[in-house]
Amino acid sequence: MVESPVALKLACAKAYESDLAQALLGPAFHPGGLGLTDRLADLAGIGPDDRVVDVACGRGTTAIHLARTRDCQVLGVEYSGRQVALAREAAADARASRATFVEGDAERLPLPDAGAHVVLCECSLCLFPDKAAALREMRRVLRPGGRLAIADLVLDSGRLPEGWRGWLARVACVADARPATAYATMVEDAGFDGVTAELHPEALLVLIADLEARLALFQSTATRRGDHTLAVRPGFWDEVRSRIGAGEISYALMTARRPA
Repeated sequence: MVESPVALKLACAKAYESDLAQALLGPAFHPGGLGLTDRLADLAGIGPDDRVVDVACGRGTTAIHLARTRDCQVLGVEYSGRQVALAREAAADARASRATFVEGDAERLPLPDAGAHVVLCECSLCLFPDKAAALREMRRVLRPGGRLAIADLVLDSGRLPEGWRGWLARVACVADARPATAYATMVEDAGFDGVTAELHPEALLVLIADLEARLALFQSTATRRGDHTLAVRPGFWDEVRSRIGAGEISYALMTARRPA
């Protein structure tokens, strides 16, 4: 069982830097892919020459995309050193010179005060052990009037079935996700105003369908080898879809502003 914040961060980093996670979740690693990244960028008003910080940037897919399509400067911060190395390789391959990457902790960003126009964080706030500290750091590195852009799974973790708990569920963005209203309160408590939220359950349904199909393929291969670690209990995916349809689980794009 993972208990300490450092151990949890390491477990999340190891899980998300794995090739299996890449194969299961795809390059964007979040519902809606780069289409919802563009929507979030529109909501945050990301434009040419903006200085953007992408917190928990993974392999750099979003940072490289924004640098190329928005003509902005993007600095990706990632806890996993392997992910940072892969992101730098991807940026070089894409000739995205305006996307750069550093290793760092979201709860202690290795960045100066008030230097960014936008701080973006996709599908990662739910993973941070100290969400309040991470949000305060995002505010610190934003210039006055700067914009916060967050995309994340939203749900009431108190109503999760017992099988959805534990550190593995937390790594999978489930066990410590919060309702959209709770995230909005956290953002306001960190010193932001003008909080908005836009729900996209349809993107989550598409991701679930893709994940179910990919996992079934991997599972069939693993089962032939006698490996049952990827087995999913019967009815699990139908339950997930039912909870999405009932509004208990969704995917939210949230924006806010550091007061001027």
